[in-house]
Amino acid sequence: MKGLLARKLGMTQLFNADGTTSAVTVLEAGPCRVLGLRTTEKDGYAAARIAFEAAPERKLTKPELGVFKKAGLEPHRHIVEIRGYEGLQQGQELKAEIFAAGEIVDVTATSKGKGFQGLIKRHKFSRGPESHGSMNVRQPGAMTLSATSSWSRAACRAREARSFSCASRPSL
Repeated sequence: MKGLLARKLGMTQLFNADGTTSAVTVLEAGPCRVLGLRTTEKDGYAAARIAFEAAPERKLTKPELGVFKKAGLEPHRHIVEIRGYEGLQQGQELKAEIFAAGEIVDVTATSKGKGFQGLIKRHKFSRGPESHGSMNVRQPGAMTLSATSSWSRAACRAREARSFSCASRPSL
């Protein structure tokens, strides 16, 4: 299995032969360095440790710097293990050329995140009225019906009535 780390640069569009456009994500794929290899004899599984995006030494902790010094590489910001990666040596550089043109790849990503959001954005709730001095524009309001409303009491009575079979009902 092949793998590579990348950074999203943005979006653009490409024109197809028939004149239509297709949305395209632009990625900076690599260069990645092989930080080390995990072996089944030593670690219990086979994998390759890949590092991406060089970083200054002051941005890493001393244990992280020790891993890079032991491998003889400059410090990098991201480290990922990819299982089943074969034919690599420690320190080897990986670029986008490992993939053929038109090859189908699986892409996974981490969301950029939206922080602590309100209910309109997070759960697609509708907003309150904005006119006539209403101060309840983006507040959540009531989530459900009241537990003691007449509707819920009537529904409970109806549910109880349906749960008895004809044989267990007392005769009047």
